[in-house]
This record gives sequence, structure tokens and C-alpha cells, in this order.
Amino acid sequence: MLEHNKEFKYNEKIEVFFKHSKIEVSFINNKVNLTLKSKNKKIKKYKFKLPFQSEETRKFVENKMKVKLLNYNMSSKLHIILLTEFMNNYKKIKKSDNIINCPIT
Repeated sequence: MLEHNKEFKYNEKIEVFFKHSKIEVSFINNKVNLTLKSKNKKIKKYKFKLPFQSEETRKFVENKMKVKLLNYNMSSKLHIILLTEFMNNYKKIKKSDNIINCPIT
């Protein structure tokens, strides 16, 4: 699966060489072209869509959990509120207002 980032266009080509053949894999956005070659002669070619991880997660949650996920904007707003509260509480625990990072694992 590919990691999804709307601003990044995922374009990559990978070649794997063997003694008498090679495999070429091209990723263009979320599509894959796979070519098996022997002595510079094409043997087989496959094309398929490789889903983004975010698409698969959404499908899983909506399918198995029977709930709709929030859209990106709403989720971002809620996370900003949550992370702000984490930060405020962390500053209270550490008794310092000079803290700029909150360790989250």
C-alpha cells in the first residue's frame, strides 16, 4: 500500500536485475506497472491500482465498525483541540510555560 499525501505525486521506477532477466516496477500516483523481461524482451506486463493506505483504513472502519469517519477538515480541528490540551496539561505537569514540545508516543 502507498502512503497518501495529496501534495506529493508518487512517481517512481524500480528495476531488479537477475542474471538473464529483470523486473521493472513503475509507480505512477497509485497505479503500478509491472514488467517482467528476459534479455531485453518483454515477457509479461501487469497493471493494477495500488490503494492508498488512507482509503483502505476508511473502508475497514466503515465496513467493520459501521461508522463513518470524519472528513479531514473536521478531524484536523478536533486534533488541534486535543493536542492543545495535551500541551497545556504537559506544561502544568512540568510546571513550566517554556515548553514547546509535548512528547507523544
